[in-house]
This record gives sequence, structure tokens and C-alpha cells, in this order.
Amino acid sequence: MNNGISFFVQEILRIPEEQKLHPKKIVKVCPNCRIEKPLSSFYVYPNGRLHANCKLCDVRTVQFWRNRNKKRLKRGKLIHSV
Repeated sequence: MNNGISFFVQEILRIPEEQKLHPKKIVKVCPNCRIEKPLSSFYVYPNGRLHANCKLCDVRTVQFWRNRNKKRLKRGKLIHSV
């Protein structure tokens, strides 16, 4: 089905109109809570990539870890910060 149109152009024609108008995602789904949230709800690594989990889920994970490791934290052997 090559009628003189390059492969790249054929691929662009297959993209739905709404994606052509807004090619960048402005939301992301947290894999932990499975809620679609704005990008501002995710921490950013120094290299510019976003954390997989949202800020709320990251905080909950740290709180859960701290509650399970209270004795170890009191001894000063482990320091885990947000």
C-alpha cells in the first residue's frame, strides 16, 4: 500500500486528531493507586524523569516502612528520609 507516501507520513495519518493537537501528556497514572494525576503530583529525579508513584503514595510507602522499622530507626542504624 505504498502510493508515494513515506512510512513516517502514513504513521502520522494514523494518529487520532486529539493526539496531534496535544502531543505531550499533561497527566500520568500512578501504578500504585491507579489514579490519573497531573505531573506536578510526581517527584522529579535530578535527571528530569518522574518517579513512578505519585507523591502521596511515596509518602505512604515511607510512613509504612518507618512504622515497621521503629526499633532499627531508634538505634540509629538506619536513616530513611523522604
